[in-house]
Amino acid sequence: GSYSGEYIFEILAKGANLTYENHGIFLKFVREISDHIMEMRGDSVGGGSSRGGANRVSSGTPKLDHFVTCIKKVFNTSTKLQSIAKARSYRVHVSPKINSSSNSNKNKRASDGGGGGFVGNNSTLKNNGEGRTLSYWCFA
Repeated sequence: GSYSGEYIFEILAKGANLTYENHGIFLKFVREISDHIMEMRGDSVGGGSSRGGANRVSSGTPKLDHFVTCIKKVFNTSTKLQSIAKARSYRVHVSPKINSSSNSNKNKRASDGGGGGFVGNNSTLKNNGEGRTLSYWCFA
């Protein structure tokens, strides 16, 4: 279904306990995970997670990097009220459940049209082997 842009806050709060107040900590945590993955693979992280923090972008973990970019689109404003106001220019679309065994688009990134979306098991919430696509589209 399709919902107002503000619905993204409800999805993130209920599904991941992710809010405006804690998104910076979350992004730092994801960046540290990305750094550890790159270190395990032997890739350089350019001085570790203490340099660049949540704002550093790497190419070593593209799916995590895309996820971080999507979270930043939702929360990247000076205040919570600004994030909510910005969300009014967006729409949230949640696709119907798709059986993962018949999903021909498995693990492909959806066209983001200024928003962001994921298709496939590895980047969607799973429920009994079924996945959904969550898209956040800007219409401003």
